[in-house]
Amino acid sequence: MVFSMKAIILAAGKGTRLRPLTYGIPKPLLPVKGRPVLDWVIRNIMTCSKIDEIIVAISGTTGNDLHERILSHTHGICIDSYVRNLGYGCSIKTVPTPQRETAGDLLHVLVDNEMKSGTVVVAYGDNLTHVNLKNMLEYHERCRERLGISATVLLFEVPEKDVGRFGIARIKEKDGFNLIESFVEKPNPEEAPSRLANA
Repeated sequence: MVFSMKAIILAAGKGTRLRPLTYGIPKPLLPVKGRPVLDWVIRNIMTCSKIDEIIVAISGTTGNDLHERILSHTHGICIDSYVRNLGYGCSIKTVPTPQRETAGDLLHVLVDNEMKSGTVVVAYGDNLTHVNLKNMLEYHERCRERLGISATVLLFEVPEKDVGRFGIARIKEKDGFNLIESFVEKPNPEEAPSRLANA
């Protein structure tokens, strides 16, 4: 049996906090050290040999405001064109989404691609991270076997002064594994249960 795993990159956001810069270019295509952020994300995913297909969730036409619909559609076309011209030797495709925030777009991609079971790696198309996916997937499997968990979430530590900008995880330890009990959305520093945010 050939092991097959998919990765989904969520790249449908509007990048409103970076406007006016993102009026002309989608946030995942903004350059960092000469390469688009999306390129860094794809390259990191491709370090895991278990992943044989990458699906990039892009923006489709949404909303009633004509300007927003055109901007959203244009951003989707830009990312689709970029992905189509990559020569990485791995199957990479785009799926237009209705832009229903993270969970809604992820559900749309899962349903659209009939992904009902199996392990899926999900990454943000606008976050620069360097993750050892092989180690993370091994941790996920050990935790799933021991505790029956269904998801592993990568967290990163933020400075105390910045916890109010993120969803902050409340963690508990069980059988040598760190489990997320809940997230506290943008807490005041004195009310934050940790300094760990969703990566």
